[in-house]
Amino acid sequence: MSSAGYGVFFNNEFSTENRISFDTNIVIENTAKHGQLDLFFFRGTSYRRLIDLYTDVTGKPPMPPKKLLGFNYLVKGTGLLDPVLDEEQFPEWVKRGYPIDSCITFTDQRIATDREIAAVDATAQRVHKLHGALCCYFDLYTPGTFPDSRPWPTRYPYRDWVKFKETLKARLLDHGVDWFWFDETEDLPYVHELYQATIEACEAQDSRRGFLCGRGGQAGCQRFGYPWMGDTDYGKSSMLASLCNGLIGVAHSTHDMSGGVAGKTEDQYLSGVKANLLNPISQCNNWSPGWIPSHIPWEWSSRAEHVFRRYLDLHYQLIPYFYTMFWQAHTTGLPDWRPLVLDQPERADLYARDEIMIGDSLLMAPLYQNSQREVYLPPGRWHGYFDGITYAGDQILKNYRSTPDGYPLFVKAGAIIPMAPTMRYVDEKPLAPLILDIYPEERSSATLYEDDGMTRQYKNGNYCVTEITCVGERNTISVSLKERKGLYNPGPRDILFKVLTPVRPSDVLVDGQKLERIDSLAALTARKPGWGFFPDVNSGAFKTFIVVSNQVESTNVKLIIGSQVEQPQKPVASATFMALTDGSCDSRKVQ
Repeated sequence: MSSAGYGVFFNNEFSTENRISFDTNIVIENTAKHGQLDLFFFRGTSYRRLIDLYTDVTGKPPMPPKKLLGFNYLVKGTGLLDPVLDEEQFPEWVKRGYPIDSCITFTDQRIATDREIAAVDATAQRVHKLHGALCCYFDLYTPGTFPDSRPWPTRYPYRDWVKFKETLKARLLDHGVDWFWFDETEDLPYVHELYQATIEACEAQDSRRGFLCGRGGQAGCQRFGYPWMGDTDYGKSSMLASLCNGLIGVAHSTHDMSGGVAGKTEDQYLSGVKANLLNPISQCNNWSPGWIPSHIPWEWSSRAEHVFRRYLDLHYQLIPYFYTMFWQAHTTGLPDWRPLVLDQPERADLYARDEIMIGDSLLMAPLYQNSQREVYLPPGRWHGYFDGITYAGDQILKNYRSTPDGYPLFVKAGAIIPMAPTMRYVDEKPLAPLILDIYPEERSSATLYEDDGMTRQYKNGNYCVTEITCVGERNTISVSLKERKGLYNPGPRDILFKVLTPVRPSDVLVDGQKLERIDSLAALTARKPGWGFFPDVNSGAFKTFIVVSNQVESTNVKLIIGSQVEQPQKPVASATFMALTDGSCDSRKVQ
C-alpha cells in the first residue's frame, strides 16, 4: 500500500524472485516459468479502504465461534511418549475460578488405534463437561499423525483431500474435537488446500463455524482463521509482527502469552500476560515441560495470580467490544490490532512505533523489560484507563508509568465501549446487563454486533446491530440506543450506562422520565431502575451509573449537568507517576 492512494497485489507462488519498480513506468519481473499470475491494482484514499479492497479479492475473514474469544490454554508437554490425550491443567484452571474456554492438546502425532481414538473421546467429554472446547494440535512435519492419509503431496496439486477429511471426521470430529491448530505450515505449498479441507470437514460435521489456528499462511489465509507468532519471545518484534499482519489483510493474530522461552522475571511475565489478554484472541502456550516457573500464574506468586485474574476478567468483560471488532473485520477487513499509521499514513515517524489501537477506541502501549516507556498519543483527547487522567493528544508522554498493576492503556474521547458482566466462560449467562462504558465528546457513535455465537446462520442474516450515539453539550449529555436491525433477537435485558461526567448530574432522564438517585452501587443494582455517581473500579474517575430495566427497543438517556453540583475529589495519581512528571510534562494533562 502507498500513502499516495493506491495498492498493488502481485502473486505467483512458483516464483523464486520478484521485483516491482515504480519510476516512469511500472516494471514487474519474476522468475516463474508456469502457473497463474495474479496482478491487481487498487485505488483508495486511505489504508482502511485499500485493505477493504484487497480483502474483497483475497477473502474476508469469517466470524469465529465466540468461544474462541475466551481464554485458550495449550497443555504443558508434548506427550511424545504417551499416546493418550490429556487435558492436563484445564480442570485446575476451572477449579481455581479462572475464566477459560478452550483446551488445546497435542495429538501425540498419532491417532490411529482404537485406544488412541477412545482417548480423544474421553478427553472431549471431560472438557465439554467443564464447558470447554477441545482443540487438537498437530505438527505436519512429524510423521505419524495420520500415517495412512498424511497430506504430503509428491506432486502439485494434491488430490487426496477427500481421504484426509474422512480421517479427520472418523478419528477426531466424531469423537468431540471442536477445532484445530496446525504447526510447521509456513513453508507448505499446499497450505490453503490443507486449511480449506479442514474447514470443510468441520462444517460438514454440524452447524458449527469452521475456524483454525495455523503457524503459517499465504495471501488470503485470513479466510480460515488466525496465525500465532510461533515459539518466539514476547517483545517489540512480536508486537510489530502482529501489526504488520493487520496491514496485509490478516485481521486476527496472536502471540504466546509471555513468549516461547523461559527465564523471565515476574514483571516481564506479567507484561506479556497483560498485552496478550488485551488481544481478542488470547492464549497461554505452556508446551515446554522444562519451564520453571511455567506460564501458569499460580506457579509464580499470589501477586501474579491477582494480576492474571484481573486482566482475564477484563478480557471477558470486553468480549462484546471484541466481537464487534470481528464483525468489522468480516465486513471491511480491518484488523483487531491496528498500527497508528493506519489512520496517519503520511506520518513517516509512526511506521516503526509499536503503540496499538485495539479497535476504534482503545490504545495500548506494550511494556517489555521496563515498567515505564515513551507513549505517543494520536490527535484528540485520551483518558488513562487505569490512572483516570485526561491527556491532550498528538504528543509524546515521556517515561509514562501506569498505576501499580495497571498498564499503558488509554481510551479515546468519544468512545462507547460495549461490555459484559464477568463470566467464567463465554455465554455462561445472557448479556444482561449490557454495560456501555461511555466517554463523551461533542458527538460520537458506535455499533454493537450480536448473533448466536456458534452457527453459520449469521451468513443468512441471523444477526443484529444496534447503533449507539452520544452527544455532549455544555449542560447535557445525551445517549441514545436505536432500534436493533437484523433477524437475531437477544431479548429484553437491563442496560447499565457508565458515563464519564465532570460533575455529579442534577438529574437523569430516561425517555423523558426522571430516575431516582441511589446512594450506593449495590443498592442501585438491586433497586433498578435508577442512577448514582460512583468512582470507576479501574481508574477511580467518577462516572454516572444508570440502570435501565428490560430494555427492548430504543432508549434515550439524558444527563443534566448542573453547575451548582459540587465536583467530587479527583482521583490521585500514584506517587511513582507524580515523581516522573517532574513539572516538565504538565502540559500533557487536560484539567
